[in-house]
Amino acid sequence: MQTIQIDASKSFSLAELPLLSITEPYDILVSVRGVALNPVDTKIFKTASAGRILGYDASGVVEAVGPQAEALGFTKGDAVIYAGALGRAGSNAQYQLVDARIVGKKPETLSWEDAAALPLVGLTAWEMYEDKFGLKPFTDNSSEVLLVVNGAGGVGTMAIALAKAVFGITKIVATASRPETIEWVKKFGATDVLNHRDPLGPQLEALGVSGKVTLAFITYDTPRYTKELFAHMRYLGQIGSIVETDNDEPVPVQDMTAFYKSLSFHWEFMAGKPMHGYDLESQGRILTHLSRLADEGKLGESQVTLRKELSIANLAEMHKLQASGKSYGKIVFTVPETIQ
Repeated sequence: MQTIQIDASKSFSLAELPLLSITEPYDILVSVRGVALNPVDTKIFKTASAGRILGYDASGVVEAVGPQAEALGFTKGDAVIYAGALGRAGSNAQYQLVDARIVGKKPETLSWEDAAALPLVGLTAWEMYEDKFGLKPFTDNSSEVLLVVNGAGGVGTMAIALAKAVFGITKIVATASRPETIEWVKKFGATDVLNHRDPLGPQLEALGVSGKVTLAFITYDTPRYTKELFAHMRYLGQIGSIVETDNDEPVPVQDMTAFYKSLSFHWEFMAGKPMHGYDLESQGRILTHLSRLADEGKLGESQVTLRKELSIANLAEMHKLQASGKSYGKIVFTVPETIQ
């Protein structure tokens, strides 16, 4: 089978490997048909060792099934979607092994590449709302005021769509700065748009929601926006982020404004459940919900903005675009019979 790996020169190269075989009872072997690119790919690329196969979004066809995966209802020929796990080989390959507990059935109405765009962003946004913020899906949460920072990114887009379609939030404020990204977040359900290139405080005050924001979903520059938002959160408000920081610029949770307001801060890391073996089945359930919502048209239009065929040249080009911060929505690839 063909894979695209990172080589010793920190470039992408093609590798021919033996076809994978199932050794774990929950595993399924998938013939990969669609792959999506995410910021995690470009972050891991910087420090990855030679031989690493990236790719943390995929759609494909089940080719073989382990005994426990079969007990979960998976059979050869199933069309599936998944994000995978960081500790295993990724989806930039013709075949991939994945734990069936973190796999869902592919939406029937979506192409392979559009289906591959759903898992990572969908799991991340859903887990933030349900596991971290404590919201129940398919209930009325119209009392909440949500702020999504960097609403046009992959996770930001899905966060807006799920807030509207699943979690019953009606006041959705998103940040964006370019005409095309402003239009993008409105298309997926943002009721108001702020420019994140300018201070958010005056804009929140002008909008009449300063001190009323109950939920803040940060997908860019955690230290900056966490500190900036403390003054504008409601008492008992919750801030969640998906963007790690470092010791040179930690999250300023010691701020007294946050203390006086009894604010909560949450990290969301979609890969955490597979990494720690915690409630893996919940990710399969979420993906099942996402597939149904997609087939019902409740997630809005396609969140894909760029489509390519998986090749060394295209993967390298799209990595550069993803790392530049200028892309929005999702970048996806079809997997050809022969990878070039």
